[in-house]
Amino acid sequence: MDHREKITALREFFDNETENIPSDEDLESLLRLTYPNRHVILDFEDENTRIEVLALFRKFSFTDVMDYLSNVVNFEDLVLNSSLMVDARKAVKEKREILSRDLPGAKIGPGKCPHCGHDELLRTEVQTASADEPMRITYECTQCRRIWRG
Repeated sequence: MDHREKITALREFFDNETENIPSDEDLESLLRLTYPNRHVILDFEDENTRIEVLALFRKFSFTDVMDYLSNVVNFEDLVLNSSLMVDARKAVKEKREILSRDLPGAKIGPGKCPHCGHDELLRTEVQTASADEPMRITYECTQCRRIWRG
């Protein structure tokens, strides 16, 4: 994608997805933003980066997002410290609390997810057969949401 196509794609995004309508000069500034290692922040070739950056503009003003992006040091910093992620982590925490209240035998505790390596799991014990059968134990990673049997 050449430079003019990037500007056109950004213009279309802002026209359709936000109330912010930045000038072409502002869009040029966005395309020039780099991390301290000089890699471009809004990398159109990397879908994950593009999604994360543009999601910020859906929720916050152009100026606020530009100020935020000017201070991030890498993609992980961009994602993990954005206000969107703070809100998402809060929502996940609330969901876990609801899940553990609504499921008999459900407990949040330490463990290791075999898929993403996260160290917190939702453990659920359910009696699926007669009392002389063992309980079915399932684990759900609180980060990647993968579920498996214990």
